[in-house]
Amino acid sequence: MGAVQPSVQTLLEKPQFLLHRIDAASSQLVFLETTRELLSALPFIDGRVQLSPNRRSYSIRIQEALEWQANDERSSQADRFIFHVSFCGSTLLARACDVPGRSFAYKEPRALIDLATIKARRLGQYTDRELWSKLANLTLGQLRKPWSAGEVSVVKMSNWANSTLIDLLQHGRQPRAVLLSIGLRDFLKAVLRGGPSRIDFTCRVLSHLQAENEELGQLIEQSASLKADPMENVVRLAALARHAQIRIFDRALAMKSTRSVHCLSYEELVQHPAEAIKGVSQALNLNLSEQDIGAALNKAMVRDAKHPERFFDRQRARQINRRVEKEYGHLIDRAIDWYQLCLGH
Repeated sequence: MGAVQPSVQTLLEKPQFLLHRIDAASSQLVFLETTRELLSALPFIDGRVQLSPNRRSYSIRIQEALEWQANDERSSQADRFIFHVSFCGSTLLARACDVPGRSFAYKEPRALIDLATIKARRLGQYTDRELWSKLANLTLGQLRKPWSAGEVSVVKMSNWANSTLIDLLQHGRQPRAVLLSIGLRDFLKAVLRGGPSRIDFTCRVLSHLQAENEELGQLIEQSASLKADPMENVVRLAALARHAQIRIFDRALAMKSTRSVHCLSYEELVQHPAEAIKGVSQALNLNLSEQDIGAALNKAMVRDAKHPERFFDRQRARQINRRVEKEYGHLIDRAIDWYQLCLGH
């Protein structure tokens, strides 16, 4: 016998019902019944692994949800975001910001990836500007639902969703944001370290972000050189993928509507993690104590951020970086020279 469908109000008010998908084709929202413990333990909640212990999902029409939202008079907390450039320690940062009773970190929710896809494809939910505003507000509201009294939510975005960064800050409620970035050379090494799958993902992100940056198309054309090693062209494209994300960050910093925007680098996070988390806590108004930060870091840093079942082997990570530098350092040098010449810095 199947589970009874919860009411629209229950799905939209209770945190155990996670807004997982925005199905633009059917104009429906898909919710999964889950737990805080499961979501907290996972490095990502974008659907790569099962998010519902009982495998229960429920769907409602977007219009039903918007009608409920129009009559919802509950007070809501501020929106707190972690935006990041790819491969810069954002999962570690989000884990450190997940402190039961204080703050809960949603790590790359699929619903926000769906929003970014709707925008990139210029679907009706985006071209109807009033509907887009309401849908963005509804999605953010679902990610503000507290798991316990006094606990706030932090949303760590997928970098795929950086194309909606400005939209979310514009439509968010008293938004606070952390912008986590990484230096160009470290970024390029991180891409190459991940092999073909990471290279492919980076190129797809670049293509996805083209819709938000007309300049990118010209730069991509310039990056292809018949005289260069094909792998050097790949590294150039990776440099442009980082550039596109940094440009979006620059626009966010120029916005006056955002209550707090805090910049943090991968280097600062890795070299001075306690100080970095303290700064993030202040920027996002998480009120984490030194004891909270210490305990969170002890839990987050001993495990591989993306594979929490494994212990983090710092020595092995350094060996891999040295190997990448030895094998690809000359290509990275040439790609950086091209990038600086092409971009004028």
